[in-house]
Amino acid sequence: MANAIEKVFPESRHWLCLWHISKNATQNISWLLQKSDFGELFRKFLFGRVTEDEFESTWNEIIMKFIPSGNTWLETLYELREKWCALFSKDTFSAGILSTQRSESTNNVFTHMSTKTMALTEFVHHYDVQAEKMRSSELEETFRCNNGIPSKAAKSSGIKKQAGMVYTRKIYNLFESEFIASLAVKWEEVGSDGTLSYV
Repeated sequence: MANAIEKVFPESRHWLCLWHISKNATQNISWLLQKSDFGELFRKFLFGRVTEDEFESTWNEIIMKFIPSGNTWLETLYELREKWCALFSKDTFSAGILSTQRSESTNNVFTHMSTKTMALTEFVHHYDVQAEKMRSSELEETFRCNNGIPSKAAKSSGIKKQAGMVYTRKIYNLFESEFIASLAVKWEEVGSDGTLSYV
């Protein structure tokens, strides 16, 4: 798939789904994940909460400490680090989407409600019931979004008022937390040549 994406969409960036990596980790290195210090470091890697130097030094430390004889799955994962570690993909906008979780969770719902011995008519019945629950949940969210804007922490903000009218409540709540966090950013000019300011 990676080769096809590179040929058909040469300007795109192919990433590996963190949900799948986490799932594969439980199958390939479950004995390591049970060690709390390894699991904590592994999660830091997955979500890119390290610098590039920290990544390299900590990865080497993990290999030496936990698996000095090596592990093929981890070695392959390291070779593909630019496709899964958020640290190496900061130059590409992804809207914070790090996995195919939405489609996977939907597939998971339908996979777990069926069995190999289930009759097709019974599966269709269960499918209809589950699909109706999902549609109902979406309709409820749509109703809440269409009937008023969410309450705002900063009442007089024009940008938040507009966001409240445009975004769904879930997206608005994400926007609001980012917006409020941005208010804590301190900007200080340390130099200027008339057209450019230096921070």
